[in-house]
Amino acid sequence: MKYLTKELLDHLKYPHYMEGYSFKEIEEVEKMYTCKFPEAYREFLHLMGKQAYFFTGIDYSMYELSGYRGSAECNLYLDFGDIGLALLKKDDIVFLSSQGVTHYYMSLSEGENPPVHVIQEGMRKLEPIQSYESFTKFLRAR
Repeated sequence: MKYLTKELLDHLKYPHYMEGYSFKEIEEVEKMYTCKFPEAYREFLHLMGKQAYFFTGIDYSMYELSGYRGSAECNLYLDFGDIGLALLKKDDIVFLSSQGVTHYYMSLSEGENPPVHVIQEGMRKLEPIQSYESFTKFLRAR
């Protein structure tokens, strides 16, 4: 693994209550969404995309990405109207949703280990409430 290093996996206590997808399953979902996921996210999906103990109670299925984006867009629209929809760019994927009010997203065009941004229902400013320098730094914060 290039991004999910042994040190990071030890920090996450891998493989403790973790289960991933095959690369073939990941490629099928990429075809479904007509995109290529960042490599760090692909590694995550492969090692723990089905089940990760530190995401218990949080939705992060790769099969539900469009639903997570729809929920995030709904919250942005309710908080800011049409202008709120401009926050998420076309190539952003919302990959994690917590109770439909907090959403984590990253851009498909910002490299193999892109920054992760957090938006939440009820934001006062049209900007992420938190950002992580990379997907792996997001995981390390778990």
